[in-house]
Amino acid sequence: MKRRTLLKQLGLLAGAAVILPHCKGKETAQEATISLHKITLTNDQQNSVTALVDVLIPKTDTPGAKELNVQEYVWRMVDDCTSEEDQKKFLDGLDQLAAVADERFGKSIAECSTADIQSLLKEMDEGKLKDQNIGDFYQQFRGHTIRGYAGTEYMMTNVYNYNMIPGHFTGVVEIKDPNDLKTILG
Repeated sequence: MKRRTLLKQLGLLAGAAVILPHCKGKETAQEATISLHKITLTNDQQNSVTALVDVLIPKTDTPGAKELNVQEYVWRMVDDCTSEEDQKKFLDGLDQLAAVADERFGKSIAECSTADIQSLLKEMDEGKLKDQNIGDFYQQFRGHTIRGYAGTEYMMTNVYNYNMIPGHFTGVVEIKDPNDLKTILG
């Protein structure tokens, strides 16, 4: 083998070693865009929660939950703050809810209309969907969504008028009379 041919082949091999790990196959193309530590999402699961969040707290005169990225908060809470068993219940319940949506409406949750999703949320709220995993999913989902929405910067500063440091601080106070000190200190 000639040295020039060997160097070309080694260069191609090195280039392939760098490029190939970044190529995505058919299966990884469906992975979610949110990267989590403990659970792996599919794109359908991510889109389903986004659609559910958007219908649970829609945009009115204030931004909706979707606009404030509450769906990311929901996923972070499930990933970071729930047990492995509860994570499994959440994902299983979401998948079963997706199966119900597909059976009833012939489409994924993300493709359903607002009215379709509202009917699913109402049934879950009333406990009409009997599957235990769907109930477990709904309780976690609803709680995380409401807490996430209430804790957003927009809600805290514009709606609740949260002041991070309440009161006024006066660093230097001149005390002329010792009795003033008693008044200041209370």
